[in-house]
Amino acid sequence: MFVPALTVSSIACEVGVGAAAAGVILGLTSLAGRFPIMEELEAEFARILGRLAFGEVCLLAVASGIGEEVLFRGALQPIVGYVPASLLFGCVHTGPDRRFFAWTLFALGVGFAFGGVVMWRESLLAVITAHALVNGVSLFRISRIAPSEPQKLSSDPPNEPV
Repeated sequence: MFVPALTVSSIACEVGVGAAAAGVILGLTSLAGRFPIMEELEAEFARILGRLAFGEVCLLAVASGIGEEVLFRGALQPIVGYVPASLLFGCVHTGPDRRFFAWTLFALGVGFAFGGVVMWRESLLAVITAHALVNGVSLFRISRIAPSEPQKLSSDPPNEPV
């Protein structure tokens, strides 16, 4: 992959592209959130994660944005190709049961979009920015509706004394 020279204006441009992509994704997420299946998914994530401090949200968002984009778009996409890397991205975003299938489909679509942005921009900075912003806003929203402590998945059996 060609790595362009980093200048202040190129960094600003990549961050701007990433912020715009995040805005589109978050807008689509907001529209999808009106469907009951998406409301249930968000509530399930809230139960699993519990409330997160602002610093925890930021750390998780930045770490996942960098880590996943370096792996899927930076390392895998040049080796296995755009389609397989995007499919793998969707596949690792699965949950323990079928209630999480919407999340997998969403991640699959975002994986293809991010892969396309990397091919267009020839840089990871825009998709790292977008991924971190999407995760940060989503985690913040989920954390605000979460119970104070994480809970087991609602499909898990209750704890019984042994």
